[in-house]
Amino acid sequence: MPLAFWRSPCFAISAALAASIAFCPAAGAQPGSSQAAGAAASYPALTSDVLFELIASEVAAQRNLPGSAYATLMKTARDTGNAGIARRAVEIASASRAWREADEALKLWEELSSDPSDKKLAHALEDVRAGRYESAEPALAEALKASSSREQLLGQIVVFFSGADASRAFPVIERLADPSLNEDERPQLPLLLSQLAAQAGEPAKARKFAELAISRSGGNEEVIRQSLIPLAMTNSAEAIPALSAFLKAHPHAVWARLLYARALVLNKEEKEAGEQLQALSVEPLSPAQWFQLGTLSEALGKTDDAFDFYKRSLQTSGPGAGSHLDSARFRLGVVSEARKRPEEAIGWYYKVEKGPHYVPSRLRLAELLAAAGKTDRAAAVLAGTRSEKPGERAALVTAQAQLLDRAGQLQQAYELMKGSAGDLAGQPDFLYDTAMMAEKVNDLEGAEFYLRKVLALRPNSASAYNALGYMLADRGLRLREALGYIEKAARLKPRDPYILDSLGWVHFKLGDLELAERYLKQSIGLRYDPETAAHLAQAYAKAGDLDEARKIVSAGLKRHPDSAPLKKLQESLPPP
Repeated sequence: MPLAFWRSPCFAISAALAASIAFCPAAGAQPGSSQAAGAAASYPALTSDVLFELIASEVAAQRNLPGSAYATLMKTARDTGNAGIARRAVEIASASRAWREADEALKLWEELSSDPSDKKLAHALEDVRAGRYESAEPALAEALKASSSREQLLGQIVVFFSGADASRAFPVIERLADPSLNEDERPQLPLLLSQLAAQAGEPAKARKFAELAISRSGGNEEVIRQSLIPLAMTNSAEAIPALSAFLKAHPHAVWARLLYARALVLNKEEKEAGEQLQALSVEPLSPAQWFQLGTLSEALGKTDDAFDFYKRSLQTSGPGAGSHLDSARFRLGVVSEARKRPEEAIGWYYKVEKGPHYVPSRLRLAELLAAAGKTDRAAAVLAGTRSEKPGERAALVTAQAQLLDRAGQLQQAYELMKGSAGDLAGQPDFLYDTAMMAEKVNDLEGAEFYLRKVLALRPNSASAYNALGYMLADRGLRLREALGYIEKAARLKPRDPYILDSLGWVHFKLGDLELAERYLKQSIGLRYDPETAAHLAQAYAKAGDLDEARKIVSAGLKRHPDSAPLKKLQESLPPP
């Protein structure tokens, strides 16, 4: 939120300030009142040196140097003992979301203030920061009622709710704003409430406040735009009628038609969405708008249109477009893959040079090169790609290991992942993949070690519990312990077909064929898998029902003729 929206007028740098004794009167105090006079008497006079520091802090704030402004204000507040200056430091810090500094300034403001209402407000804002919204509400309501500039104070309070649990915070803010909402005929407050309601997942209220803001906008298109955007971003069904009505009055409002098209796509009204995209395609659009047309066309499955729109986004971009160019190139690569043109996709991925799409482009590039039989080039691409982000480094090492695995160099793949596991010890997905690679090379000790590392990072990882239990059960090791791991996984994901398969398999190994059959049937009922079918057939065979076992194997091989578990089992079953 812009600082100017909620800056209290009593902090304006002016000749009046130079003549003031109090930096800011107590909340609700009128100049000349006994309350203001009492506040003035409690503060030292503003000397020329102090005034210079205050002016310097305001200039720093206006020049987007909040750190400098904050430091100056805090020093001045401590030197002068002026609570109003500490309060201004709170505003500067909170406006720039510097919460540690805001907390420090809040404590100083509360410490320096001799006004009980000031202390109460500072303490209430501390409660907001700690998530104690209901506890803070009465004091905030009292401060707003007493304030002579309610909307500015309300704006400051809203800033303190930033980063809060929106669903919990919004009802409190709505109640606090209600008196001002009824008294103030300007659009700013309902606009703010609409945006907050959208964040809180309250689309009906977002629409109500958006419509109120629009009704108070006097036809101001910027207010209307800011009212409709959050609504369209959170609930397409609620946004569609409002956007449709606006477009009837403003048919050439490109931003509104883009939002309308997006809302239609999200609401699966594909025919009308396609018509809106065609109408937009004849407008003179910006590179970013062409890019939006591309993403919407992709969502509709219109890959040829998406390709054309992304190219137009590139063609209309001028010098200094930077990351936008790489975003468009990356999407052109993705669309080219969807159009079954891998060579074209490779060309686009090669052109992505930096930014957030650089590593994903190199990963896709390596995958396409490997699929084309150009393994050496794929390996060179991966080896030459660097990233400071642990997640991207993990993805690059995993891709290199997969290339080695495909080339039959399984042990080398495992050694590569194991060698990187220390550096990537905070990446649970990478550690899980390393465990699976260890299991492939029959390093059970290593696999168990990495799976336990995963569980230390993700105590509720059903996949890790299941993998650990299945690995032991499949080898007939520590079966009761294996059952415990798999049961933990099942409690976390009771309808996961892979975990149900593991439950069936561990009970098969324990000799409980009735439970084995039950869980394996449940697994196949949720998702057919040839390995699960082989497990079920083995359960029937062990129970003596060889005919049923043969039927399962025969049906499975019709669906998956290359299934190694089913083929192996077919060879082992005695003929009828």
